Amino acid sequence: MPKSPNTKKRARKDSTNGSIRDTVSANVTLSNGVRQNLDHQSNKSTGHSAQFQAQKYALYAHARGATQEIVRSTTNVFDIVQAMLLEMQAQEIPFQKYHDDFRVVMNSSQESLDKLSKLYLLAWKTLGQQRAAKLEAASTMLVNNAPRRHEIMTEMSKKARQQLEQAKQEEKDAEDADKLIEHLKSLLRG
Repeated sequence: MPKSPNTKKRARKDSTNGSIRDTVSANVTLSNGVRQNLDHQSNKSTGHSAQFQAQKYALYAHARGATQEIVRSTTNVFDIVQAMLLEMQAQEIPFQKYHDDFRVVMNSSQESLDKLSKLYLLAWKTLGQQRAAKLEAASTMLVNNAPRRHEIMTEMSKKARQQLEQAKQEEKDAEDADKLIEHLKSLLRG
C-alpha cells in the first residue's frame, strides 16, 4: 500500500518531533549535569570556606588569649614596680632631715668661729701689722745691703775664676807628667 502524502507528512512530523524531543532531552540531561557540577563545586568551596572560617576563629581566639596573658603579666610587672618604688620611698631619707642636720653643724661651726675670733682677735689684728713691718724691714735691708751684696758677688766670682784656672793648670800639669812618663818609657825601651 502506497503511503499517502499525508502519511508522509505525519511520519516526517513524528520524526521531527522525536528529534526535538531527543534534543530537549539531551539539553535537560546536559543542564542537569552542569547544575550538579556547579552544586558540587559550590559545596566544595563552602567546605573550604567553612574550614578557613574555623581556622580564622581559632587564630583570633589564640591571639585574644595571648593578648590577655600579656596584659595580665604587664599588670603584674607594674604592680611589682609600684611596690618597689613605694618601698624605696619608705627607705628614703627626706631632704628636710639633711637640711636640719646641716643647720646644726653650720650653727655650731659659726659659734666655734665666733669664739675663736673673740679669743684671737688681738692676734689677728696685729698679725697683718707684723707682716707688713717684716716685709718693710726685708726691703730696707735689700736696698741698704746692695753694695755689700755686689762686693760679695764680685769676690765669689773672682774665687770661682781662680779655682777654674787652678783646675785647668792642674789638668795641664797632669797631661805634661803623663807625656813625660811616656817619653821616659820610650827612652828606656829604645
